[in-house]
Amino acid sequence: MENNIFKQKNNSLERNSLGEKFSEEERELLELGAAQDNPLEIIKQKGKEEDEEQHQLKSEILSTGKLNPDDQELVALIIKKIEQFITGSIITDSFNKDNNRRRTWERKYLFPQASPQAVAYYQSNKLARSNFVPVHNLIDYLVYTKLLKSDIQKELLVIKDRISKIDAGYDKMELEQKLQAIQDISLEAQELLKKVTVPELKKPPVLNKS
Repeated sequence: MENNIFKQKNNSLERNSLGEKFSEEERELLELGAAQDNPLEIIKQKGKEEDEEQHQLKSEILSTGKLNPDDQELVALIIKKIEQFITGSIITDSFNKDNNRRRTWERKYLFPQASPQAVAYYQSNKLARSNFVPVHNLIDYLVYTKLLKSDIQKELLVIKDRISKIDAGYDKMELEQKLQAIQDISLEAQELLKKVTVPELKKPPVLNKS
């Protein structure tokens, strides 16, 4: 993944700085922001191919060798949210740390006027704390339910400690500080997935018989 996200801002409604056309949801948000006195910027992150793969937990790190169905379902859901965070976009607005004005704008303009798809994209914004909380959640769940072998538990707690130091005081940070924090948390999230997951095997294509 590109390390420098600060150069990927773009005000154009045609293409982002990666040369890609904005999606319908992105264009809709940009146009809504421009029309309703809240210019938005979308910072795209160019991910490596492996960042876009789906992952599953490594069986060799589990203390029991396998998960029960309930644990498996929950862990898979959290991993999916972490994957979405890593490859997601950052959306900035004109409100900086004024969350009250931001929420008012969302209630007055975003939710009534934007499509459900655009709202969902807006809510996936990497700047929202709720979208990187799953990184903490996965570590907590795996460690405190004692699903992992002790050596890997210790490694995950080290990652959690680094993330906790990065996002300390996050809500009071200026935008540039938040951008740096998000970049650093993304790297830690990638490291976490490398330690506890492997890419899911893709099913081979079905061959049509002639």
